[in-house]
Amino acid sequence: MLEPYKFPYLQHLVSSITFFLEAIDLWSLNYTAPECNSVAEAIAQSVITGHRYQSYVAAKGPAWLSHITAGEAGV
Repeated sequence: MLEPYKFPYLQHLVSSITFFLEAIDLWSLNYTAPECNSVAEAIAQSVITGHRYQSYVAAKGPAWLSHITAGEAGV
């Protein structure tokens, strides 16, 4: 969370997540601007709106995603 002071009601949750992450030897969390991560955004929106709770991207992914992937790759 980039600005935790804006979300004081999430402090307990953030603290719990941090506690569990500290048990993992190597981990990192990196911020990426939304315009640089449109594929992940599209997948997340599809999961949320379509109630898809299992990965469906492993083998090529859905057809609707191919134009976004190609655009982000510069193809």
